Amino acid sequence: MMFGNPFAPQYQFFEDWNMVVPTGKYNDIVVRRSWKERLFSLPWRPREKTKTIQIPEIIPDPNYYQIGNRIVGHPQSIRRLKDAIGTQVYPHAQSPHPPTAL
Repeated sequence: MMFGNPFAPQYQFFEDWNMVVPTGKYNDIVVRRSWKERLFSLPWRPREKTKTIQIPEIIPDPNYYQIGNRIVGHPQSIRRLKDAIGTQVYPHAQSPHPPTAL
């Protein structure tokens, strides 16, 4: 015996921790230069032992994306979507590893 509408689409939720977006802000980090970089880079400045690297600040992507009957998003976005529509957590779609191919 089937409950509900048998023709209703069955969605699968996939969580991917790699779905992040930059905020436009950067964090400066000072790192040591290797001997190879100090001796063979141009302009030649072998006495400078460190350099500053700018790393972009990232946040979880607030959007989710529908691909066929699959909904892909950052775990925080998927959790917010499930709370909004009141669905239960599907154990087959929950995985500790992000999906490799869709």
